[in-house]
Amino acid sequence: MLTEEWYEVEHHTQDVCGIISLVTNLLLMFLILTKSPTALGSYKWLMVYTTLFELTYALVNLFAGAVSFIFSIHSEITLFSVGTNVRISFHCVSQIEIQS
Repeated sequence: MLTEEWYEVEHHTQDVCGIISLVTNLLLMFLILTKSPTALGSYKWLMVYTTLFELTYALVNLFAGAVSFIFSIHSEITLFSVGTNVRISFHCVSQIEIQS
């Protein structure tokens, strides 16, 4: 299982990368709209649409965040036989964690 500290590091890393993504995509949008030559033609608009998609994705990821689902099952079957007494034990641990 991952520790709580790991989830904090992962959360902060996603926040920092999301902010970097927003800044670089906004800079890219500015450069495409103001500095691109007219010879690019319709390719310029493809780059604009791609940058808009990336900006939207970065905003959604930054504000909604990722959710980690951890699901683990541990099963253990023990069989003891002593004379005529038979002991059967079944141990099952199910754990579901949701980290956001």
